[in-house]
Amino acid sequence: MTKISFLLMVLLGFSSGALHAALIDIDGASNEFSDYSGQGGSNGNPDPWGPSADTDGDVTLSILNNAVDGGNTGMSWNNSWSSGSYVVGAEINTMQSQSAGSTDISANAAEAFSENRFLTIQLSTVGSEISWDSIGVTLWRNGDGAPEFYQFAYDDEGIGFDTGDFLGSSTALSTGIGGIDTVSFSAPGLPTSVASSDTVRLYFWGGTSGTGNFHITEVEAGFTVIPEPSTFSLVILFGLFFALPRLMRRRA
Repeated sequence: MTKISFLLMVLLGFSSGALHAALIDIDGASNEFSDYSGQGGSNGNPDPWGPSADTDGDVTLSILNNAVDGGNTGMSWNNSWSSGSYVVGAEINTMQSQSAGSTDISANAAEAFSENRFLTIQLSTVGSEISWDSIGVTLWRNGDGAPEFYQFAYDDEGIGFDTGDFLGSSTALSTGIGGIDTVSFSAPGLPTSVASSDTVRLYFWGGTSGTGNFHITEVEAGFTVIPEPSTFSLVILFGLFFALPRLMRRRA
């Protein structure tokens, strides 16, 4: 291999290294969820709850409920996830989605889609484009009435969600704090080259009554910042401008 070829490989490797991987999370252990202390509602007539979000300045991670599906949120649980006083930011404590006075459950994945039983996880960016690397939601269910199965979905075609948009396989949770688990998925299959924002949904179904609570204690997303193409070009041209004349003189 010539020195010039080697130099080109180094410069290309350097420019690729300009890709910046990062992780952002909404962590209940650090009380980063929104304040739901005034949240109300009851079985079959829940109040919708607002989003929780965290940002690193350029990229913002948010979790939002489906507008049709509210749920009692942030009531009577604390940082130890046991009965007690409410701690602001410790978790999202919500119910399987109930609409218009109904406490029915979604029995399977197809019903979860048709009945809009999902939460939305969103990454938004200002400046550089980003690609999602991973997504994870840590949660537990307090009893058999809470949803048993959880699975991510992404509408990569932009034509509406259906069961063909599921990512990976579903995660089944046992009951109680001892069953706490992280529902996760890693690329490929997640949004890529996002210039403003994009969303992934977390669908859930199963359980016995639809009135059981499930508790979200952390939401995290890994992503890669994609520099503009001009950045790569400038790095390569800058290196060639200073290095090639010297190498050519050595070869002469």
